[in-house]
Amino acid sequence: MTGAGTWQTRIERWSLYFQGGVRRAVLIFLGISILLLTPSYFFGQFSSYLFGKTWIDNNNIVNTKELVINDFEVSDTQIVELANNQKELYVSVNNKNNPTIGFAPWVYTVQILDDEGSIISQKTNNSYILPEENTFVVVRSENNEGSKINLITEPSTNPVKYNPNNNKLKKPNVKILNQRIINEKDNENLIIQGTFLNEDLVEIKTVNVLFIIRDNRESVIGIGTYSFNGFGPKSQRSFELEYPKPANRDPKILDLRWSVNYLDPNSFTF
Repeated sequence: MTGAGTWQTRIERWSLYFQGGVRRAVLIFLGISILLLTPSYFFGQFSSYLFGKTWIDNNNIVNTKELVINDFEVSDTQIVELANNQKELYVSVNNKNNPTIGFAPWVYTVQILDDEGSIISQKTNNSYILPEENTFVVVRSENNEGSKINLITEPSTNPVKYNPNNNKLKKPNVKILNQRIINEKDNENLIIQGTFLNEDLVEIKTVNVLFIIRDNRESVIGIGTYSFNGFGPKSQRSFELEYPKPANRDPKILDLRWSVNYLDPNSFTF
């Protein structure tokens, strides 16, 4: 008997074997069982992989065990000359390379250097950097000797992978209702005014404000920070402060920006 004939005979025997009603039912049962168990197996494997990589804490922020963190970009030092013979030094810190990773807290040491690179002063601060956003570090050189800022991120800085689908911890809905800069002739300082509206349903513990003063060419001729606490839901908050006039420049534009550390659950009262 040839090989082909042997295989044909075997197939015919298997066909005869499963012609019985009971045997056919057994075969159908096994087929259905395999079809039902296969998705469960693959789902179990996927779940095991997923929960092996992540964990969810009580604050509903997703943190991965293996964070892929890109360096944030620090700009060159910019200098603003003030009419009172002081200097405002600032750098921008751009976290655009980390769209879902922030730093809270961001612990950093800011050094003011002179023209020779020697340290004039230094101070360690505690702040935060939000995912994919800019922040500014502003320091004043009162002795007029500072020419450069050097930033050192300390090891106690904590990177956080943020879950954009989080329904609680997210950027609150705050609007700037008005902003105004007043330049009085008999006043050596500018007057900066602004009003904010909290359209959210949560109380915000601290709102950090950056103000940038520009001339007609939109060049930065003044920059500083301000913060206020206890911003209740559906409420307004106005502020007014004085800032030294720039040296030999005419202020025309006030640019207000605000930020809230939404990476920290203690920033809100629900």
